[in-house]
Amino acid sequence: WSDKVFEIFGFEPGEFQPSISFWKNRIHPDDADIVNKALQDSIDFNKPYAVEYRCKKKDDSYIWLHAKGETVRNEQGKAIRMTGSASDITDKKNAELALSKSEQTYRVLFENSSDPTLIIENDKFIKCNNATVDFLGYQSKDEIEGKFPWELSPEKQPDGKNSKTKAAEMIQIAFDKGSNRFEWMHTKANGEERIIDVSLTNIPELKQLYTVWRDITESKIAQEELKKSEHKYRSLVDDMNEGLMQTDLNDRIEYVNASICRMLDYQTEELIGKIGYDTIVFEEDKGLIVESNLRRGVSIADRYMIRLKKKDGSPLWTQISGSSIINEHNQVISTIGLITDITEMKKTQDELQEHRDKLEDKVKQRTLELEEKNELLERMNDVFVGREFRIKELRVKIDELNQQLDELR
Repeated sequence: WSDKVFEIFGFEPGEFQPSISFWKNRIHPDDADIVNKALQDSIDFNKPYAVEYRCKKKDDSYIWLHAKGETVRNEQGKAIRMTGSASDITDKKNAELALSKSEQTYRVLFENSSDPTLIIENDKFIKCNNATVDFLGYQSKDEIEGKFPWELSPEKQPDGKNSKTKAAEMIQIAFDKGSNRFEWMHTKANGEERIIDVSLTNIPELKQLYTVWRDITESKIAQEELKKSEHKYRSLVDDMNEGLMQTDLNDRIEYVNASICRMLDYQTEELIGKIGYDTIVFEEDKGLIVESNLRRGVSIADRYMIRLKKKDGSPLWTQISGSSIINEHNQVISTIGLITDITEMKKTQDELQEHRDKLEDKVKQRTLELEEKNELLERMNDVFVGREFRIKELRVKIDELNQQLDELR
């Protein structure tokens, strides 16, 4: 053995006497047959040998070796010895094994993915998994592989762009930026059009694009319906006469409609993000808002009248009907109030109250007058009753005197 071979095995040169048995005993058991066959073929067929195998070092760890050589024969053609060389290829083999494992993992992920997965090369689909076949409704991969993306698409995309032109643009962006994600409409085998979320990832070494599809047709339809609903709701809310205000649990304003802005002479951006009771409530009325927020915080609806402060500081009498907004966990996350301008009603109420107060004063005054007159009448009645009683007594006395006079006669 050369000094280099001793070094490869982790020994000092000359540390032991090399032998065939020593070397064979250090070959990995799984590789022994491969090595023995290579050597035997060299002897039997008089040809050079080359073999890769694992061998144990001094510290009992294994390295990969690439051995090559030939059989030396005497004049009679009998094999008398073997010569050759060995190189440490551990790093190379580890890299190859890692690559092989990575490729195997990639194949498993690619083939077993529930999402349609494809490879694009030279603008064509060169490979696809079974999920792609199932999704598009074809019978085999052959009906998809080899086709351009636009051949599985309508002539134009929903934005009006030609599918062939747009596909080329999207592919180029992925190559230039390393990835690209966008929405695309593909056509199934039965002609049905589906909206796809497409993700392209560049594989620079192979000049390929790793492609993943996710069908978002239903979610896009739902989004469009939600947009229509939101637009309809927004139009309804903005056109309603009542004001609408949404606040978080700290009374920070999250939403206002056009009506409340008109009522208070504010622009929307002047109210969003502000603390409600610091901005549009008079100091002496803050307690009412705090109490209301506490009730709504435990999902108790309420209704109350309060003065709101307009931008110029003047009061606006309103009636607020408030309730809570609950999330899917039955937790209160914000509150919403329907605000009605009751200025005219309040004015009418005040005028009515004033009229009632005046009427009550008049009633009290009239009652007092009647009480005084009644007292006078009672006094006069007492006088008259007393006189009548005196006259009656005098009459009785006169009758008694007349009787006595008659007796004297």
